[in-house]
Amino acid sequence: MARSADADARWDRRAAGEGNPAGLPDRHRQVAGGRLRVPGQLRCGDVTRLRQAGISGGFDLVIDIGCYHAIPARLRDSYAAEVAALTVPGADLYLAGIADPPATWRLLSADGVSADDLHRRFGTNFDPADQRTAGSVGRAGRFVLYHLIRKYPSSGPALAVRSARWRALAA
Repeated sequence: MARSADADARWDRRAAGEGNPAGLPDRHRQVAGGRLRVPGQLRCGDVTRLRQAGISGGFDLVIDIGCYHAIPARLRDSYAAEVAALTVPGADLYLAGIADPPATWRLLSADGVSADDLHRRFGTNFDPADQRTAGSVGRAGRFVLYHLIRKYPSSGPALAVRSARWRALAA
């Protein structure tokens, strides 16, 4: 997660060169070479209880690569609530995972990720922005990337438009 308050020394979309992907390698070299200090803390905790791990809000970027798709269905609402509680309006949530996991994963309650599931769990607080299939991952299934944007209180698009966007992602 990235917090916009640390504007000069943080790893988020602006530090990476917003609108300029070429800025990303330069910033990475600065971090690796020690010329840029990136304040941060390492926290170990349950993603369905982030605030209990001592993480406070104000994030404008959340990246989940392969976590959500393995969380059991009974815990996914908690995950969505935690992410919503810790992000600011307009925050970007990038979520990547396996869409149709093998049967062995399902035995462990890892159901994968789908637009319908994301709408059900995140739809109150996030609008869909994009969905892309990145291809198959061997026998594990299709790898899908989702981009969601944290809604602004009472100033977002009409409910019908939101529902249509979620339906379009699910199609």
